[in-house]
Amino acid sequence: MKVADSMAGILGATGLRSVFALAGASHTYLLDALDRRGIRIVSSRHESGAVSAADGYARASGRLGVALVIADQGLPNAIGGLAAAYYANSPVLLLVACPPAAWTEPGAAFDTSKLQLVASVSKWSRMVHDATRIADYLQVAIERASSGRPGPVVLFIPSNLPAMELGAEAASGADA
Repeated sequence: MKVADSMAGILGATGLRSVFALAGASHTYLLDALDRRGIRIVSSRHESGAVSAADGYARASGRLGVALVIADQGLPNAIGGLAAAYYANSPVLLLVACPPAAWTEPGAAFDTSKLQLVASVSKWSRMVHDATRIADYLQVAIERASSGRPGPVVLFIPSNLPAMELGAEAASGADA
């Protein structure tokens, strides 16, 4: 089972029916896995619009809203929608595809420490470093977004992780 299939299973178990995305090639495996589970993928023309749509979905449905963007220009563009979800106490999960850690060099154009960019407009944000831990991170993110005072959470996922194969022990929870 691929990491993307595990992610789609966990998201589907929340009752999720739609995801909102300004997706890139980094999201291919996850989008395919979501589509196979019958989760509708709604394309957006701007990252803030994708997050705002996930916010609206959460408000209207009472379920978790999910948005997909890429890290480079996508994350800064998504901040406006993320802030609106934060101040509305909407349970929104923003999945940010970022370059694999192995691609990052000192002085590179991409700064891997984007967590501070979302700190003031999210309840919780983390970077996933290990494919075998993605289910744990995703389940914690969903719980954090929905528990207590609801609000948006951000999970950064290196673009190479969704295509990786998981062993049987790491895939547990995917069909929950």
